[in-house]
Amino acid sequence: MIFTAIALVAALVAHQDADDEPWRDAVRARAWTQPSQPFVGQPFTLFVEVEVDDAFARAGLVQPSARALDVPLLVWSGVDAERDDLVALDRVPALDGASASIAFDGVTARSRVEVAPGASRDASPLGQTRPVVVERSTTARAFVARTPDAQFAPRVEFAWARRFETDLFGDRRPVEVERESLALALEDFAVRALPDEGRPPGFDGPVGAFELDAEAVALPATLREGDAFEVVVVVRGGTDAWRDGGRGPRLVEGRGYHARGVLEEPRDDGRALRFELVAVPTAQEPLLGFRFDAFDPERGYRTLAVDLEQPERIDLALAATRSATRSAAPSTASEDDASALVRWLVPVGAAFVVFAFALVVRRRARASVDPSRAAARAAAAGANEPWSALVAYLLVRPGVPPGTVDGSGLATALERAGLDAELAQRVEAGVRAFTATRFGGDAPPAGAKALLDEVEGALDARDRRVAPKGRAGPPS
Repeated sequence: MIFTAIALVAALVAHQDADDEPWRDAVRARAWTQPSQPFVGQPFTLFVEVEVDDAFARAGLVQPSARALDVPLLVWSGVDAERDDLVALDRVPALDGASASIAFDGVTARSRVEVAPGASRDASPLGQTRPVVVERSTTARAFVARTPDAQFAPRVEFAWARRFETDLFGDRRPVEVERESLALALEDFAVRALPDEGRPPGFDGPVGAFELDAEAVALPATLREGDAFEVVVVVRGGTDAWRDGGRGPRLVEGRGYHARGVLEEPRDDGRALRFELVAVPTAQEPLLGFRFDAFDPERGYRTLAVDLEQPERIDLALAATRSATRSAAPSTASEDDASALVRWLVPVGAAFVVFAFALVVRRRARASVDPSRAAARAAAAGANEPWSALVAYLLVRPGVPPGTVDGSGLATALERAGLDAELAQRVEAGVRAFTATRFGGDAPPAGAKALLDEVEGALDARDRRVAPKGRAGPPS
């Protein structure tokens, strides 16, 4: 008797729970990712599938927000702007047949719907202005993980009405609306760290299968040092994978060319970067090439390379090569010839020393001149813009590294060449500002000529400090 009573009470409670929460058996949802175990930096897609029984959809499901949706569900990934371990990508994953509206992370998205035979797709009897699509709905969104411990907490929210009332116009309106939240589990999801073996130094992405291409824009037949031109580099593949992190394609520096700046261009077939390049001196074999490090989930680490045909290079590059060749050339004179030469030069050298000393005394007001001074002035005079003239001057005198002519590390190079820190910092700030205007559309800053005069004066003063005693400053 007692057991019968207990069973009766349990049945009544279960029946009451079913009446209080009729949605529990009527709404089912699951979530998964593709791939299920992506690498850090590898784009992946989160899929959410929701099934709603047709009877419950018609009898109680209502719009969960002011915006009417074809599928009255709110899907949340659990990823917001404050998280840095998971980032939502802009691209919309391909989902065949996705045409019905649904809400995903607070914005309207598209869902693929499958309606069971005999299920209703007509206007809901609940007084809503849009049809309620029922049975099965699938939607998706793309993400990328930044840390191996990134985890999702997706959920589905919806609203349903316990009862309805008929208003003065004869329309049924829901009352006693309840809001529910259904948490979803991702049992197989795990983010894998990038392997250490074969990893390029400082590699932080991108991850994906990429292709690299490049094309020169109006490349002249011949190049002089300081001549500028443009090259467009195109990366095809999972290009959105490195918009939020990772290095893009890079110029092979130190081989006769320097990148002043890079602009991104919209392109349907990939991501295009326009490099503004300038020819600079090099003692090595010139190379106009670009490299792009990436991690392919199927093939591992790869360095994509593309090299372009180069025009003929003249002037300083050839001079630098000849100078390096001369300095490295071994002597071919025999020891006997050298000894004879020394014996002949001893008396002649003594007389020359006396003559040179007298000449120095007579010309003590004359300056010792840095042999690069005239070349630097000529390089500056050949530029068509004051800031370009300053950069051309610095490349020759004091001979700053080509990689600093966009402002990066320029102050340090100038201080090493003998300029005081304050002037070096002003030069770097000016060149940085000029470089920014070249790629930002603003007018170039003023003061380039004054800085050039200051730099030349400072270098002349440096030469006077290191000149032998008895020599004065540079000629006027």
